[in-house]
Amino acid sequence: MGKKTRKARDLKNLPPTLQQAAENASDNNPYCGMNAGNIVEPVPNLNQAGSEKVVKNENNAWIVLGRDRPASRITGYGGMGGTQCGSIDMVVGRMSAVKGGPKSNIFVDPNFETDAARIYISQKTNIDQNFDLVEGGVGISKAKSGIGIKADAVRIIGREGIKLVTGVDKNNSQGGKIKSTSGIDLIAGNDDSKQKIKGLGLFGKKIDFLQPMVKGDNLVDALIEITDQIGDLASRFDKFAKEQIKINSVAAVHVHPVAPLPKPTEPSIEMGSMVMDASIQQFVNCMATDWSQRLNLSNFKNNFLKPYGDRWICSRYNRTT
Repeated sequence: MGKKTRKARDLKNLPPTLQQAAENASDNNPYCGMNAGNIVEPVPNLNQAGSEKVVKNENNAWIVLGRDRPASRITGYGGMGGTQCGSIDMVVGRMSAVKGGPKSNIFVDPNFETDAARIYISQKTNIDQNFDLVEGGVGISKAKSGIGIKADAVRIIGREGIKLVTGVDKNNSQGGKIKSTSGIDLIAGNDDSKQKIKGLGLFGKKIDFLQPMVKGDNLVDALIEITDQIGDLASRFDKFAKEQIKINSVAAVHVHPVAPLPKPTEPSIEMGSMVMDASIQQFVNCMATDWSQRLNLSNFKNNFLKPYGDRWICSRYNRTT
């Protein structure tokens, strides 16, 4: 959050005579500003273009009906003489972010960086360029209709829900066919850098800064399946270990007749046969378990962890930083 840098009542950029009059104004003065009444304050003038119809007041609030023009009169599609680029520029606080604040008796152009708050609507514009936005995954819009909203704090409130929806029409505002679905990017800090960040991924793997959002339900199902497979694998090995302990126990207590020394002990045919049969069976079981487990893991990866999977845990369209 930015620090507050100006006083609630700032008159320093007024001409000296008006500044003195405003500072000496009482509550009964019609220009003291109390109760949302009139007040004298510095307001710059607009370098108005010939096509523009301007509605303004004495408190630096403006509505400009014109043609696409994000800055000086030579900018935008209006500046290059383009057609079908009508615009509505609703702005308050021209020069607000300029050092020292707004000044009277000067002429300014629209400034999407230093003006306090703005809703800009244009029939044809380069909306990302106007507001100096990064490309993201959605890309840069050029020569299309656009709406930009900018202020220190922007809030969108819905008493019964908010939807951010893309891809509702078959054609764009220029009559061009929309051939693919564009998603939604949430980009903090206006940074979609493609640089890799080391150490955040598994085993120090480098990962992209802008990533797909995770689908919660699919992720839960994926984690449940992982835990189930781990449990199944553990139970199989537990069974294998119990069988091995059983064989070792039989071998430990098994005896058979031995001729007087120094004749070597005769091997137990029964014991050897049992161990051989058990080893073969355990080998077969292990091979079957290994094959089944590999197949399950392969299916899991393809289903949940690959973009072409039916239950891919990531969003195919929506990304965030």
